[in-house]
Amino acid sequence: MVIYLVYQKFYADFENGEDDEVFIECGYKNKRRAVKKAKELMSKAILSHLYIDEDIRNKRNPFKNNNWVDLYKEEIEQEERVSSIIMEEIKLVAWKEWKDMNKVCLIGRLTKDPEVRYTQTNNTLVANFTVAVNRRFKKETEEIKLIAWKER
Repeated sequence: MVIYLVYQKFYADFENGEDDEVFIECGYKNKRRAVKKAKELMSKAILSHLYIDEDIRNKRNPFKNNNWVDLYKEEIEQEERVSSIIMEEIKLVAWKEWKDMNKVCLIGRLTKDPEVRYTQTNNTLVANFTVAVNRRFKKETEEIKLIAWKER
């Protein structure tokens, strides 16, 4: 099963002592919906007075050849990149390789922002996150750790 993860990465501002931050916006099974959400984020960025290169902004699908769109503070100086809107295609391994296993649908909430990183060896995207799920008959919450890998 493939999901399309849309997230925004804010780059470090060393003058203010801020580190890189990643905010996961959503994950979709449908690529068109993911592109639509990413375009919504682009529109919000423009309303926040961030600059997006005009060639990219006018494309029907700005994520067709690249999986990111860079946002800048000013139109003239594109040296200072503020953030990027990224759309990654991630293949969930459990659905492909373990066909004889039972499928599980978890309904819960993220306990914290997912950690998105790239592996050092082959630069593969990995997302680690924890979902808190309420037990049905007990007033307890169970935290389930999940890992999503992008398959190239």
